Amino acid sequence: MHRPARTRMLRLSAALALAVGGTIAAAGAAPPASASTSATVTVNANQALATLPTTGTGVNFAVYDGTLATPAVQSALSTGGYADGYHWQTNTEDGGGFVAPNTDFDHYMATVRGAGAQAIVTANYGSGTPQEAAAWVQYSNVTKGYGVKYWEIGNEQYGNGEYGAKWEGDNHASHSATTYATNLLQYISAMKAVDPTIKIGAVLTTPASWPDGIVGPGDTLVSTSSSTSLLSTHAVKRANGDVDVMLINKDPNNDASVSLSYNGFTPGSDTSTVYSYLKNGTSITSATNGTKVDIWSCNGQRNQQWTLNADGSVTGVQSGLCLDVSDLGTADGSLVQLWGCNGQSNQQWTLG
Repeated sequence: MHRPARTRMLRLSAALALAVGGTIAAAGAAPPASASTSATVTVNANQALATLPTTGTGVNFAVYDGTLATPAVQSALSTGGYADGYHWQTNTEDGGGFVAPNTDFDHYMATVRGAGAQAIVTANYGSGTPQEAAAWVQYSNVTKGYGVKYWEIGNEQYGNGEYGAKWEGDNHASHSATTYATNLLQYISAMKAVDPTIKIGAVLTTPASWPDGIVGPGDTLVSTSSSTSLLSTHAVKRANGDVDVMLINKDPNNDASVSLSYNGFTPGSDTSTVYSYLKNGTSITSATNGTKVDIWSCNGQRNQQWTLNADGSVTGVQSGLCLDVSDLGTADGSLVQLWGCNGQSNQQWTLG
């Protein structure tokens, strides 16, 4: 059913914003900005761009689990595995990591076929080479005729220590994203020289977070538009009818005051959750409509920092939500809370 466009206001600081569950999410905050840019964003939930395929989700095959190649578990796979230290030709793991019997590549492909699944093979980026990966494609698709279409270069490369946490092996002198991208092209060139029909994926993730749960089978990318090139917009219509919106303020110095409207979707009125990735932040934080504002000992954190805007609203630096008096209250003791900015009088403040 087509629903009329609905409009909301929110303020984005110079960082990332995620809107979840059909409601608005504001961006992470930068230090108090010197100016604010006005922008209009429209989400057209009726105009589909693409639907996430079933190949967008799957399970891992771990070479240290000797039960995975058995018929009993071929329809119930749910494990983790090695990738960036695994050498397929010798079926070994760097550092003496345990590799169970009957978990070599041929047994893996037998399991894939037994489960009626489609293989996605991760080439060793951490300690491997483009030549090793190309030889794997040669063996798989030419020698054995397995016809593996989907390949990936490395696993969770953002965990190689470049950003603090280190759990993924990476023997390259540089662990930067630029180095990974440069080496990725070498892998792609060598592998596609063997079989130009294969599809090769790169490792990406959302800022300081895991990629899991962002989209799922049946979710549909829908059309969005922005009145300014400094505001990047993306939206997903969930299979359950919800709409998630991602807004990225690409201006490092100025906030953006955004009018967000929907076509073909009516957002909830009281369930807005704001996920913020702050400038120079290390994690994604969240705040929900109705979060109570407390008096607390000063600690210098961003949840105690506020911006007084030209329209009289006060927005939390961490949350991006407006300081709001509940139920338009004017009496002593009225609850003050965080709420999505809406321009109403209960969100207007003046300096005394």
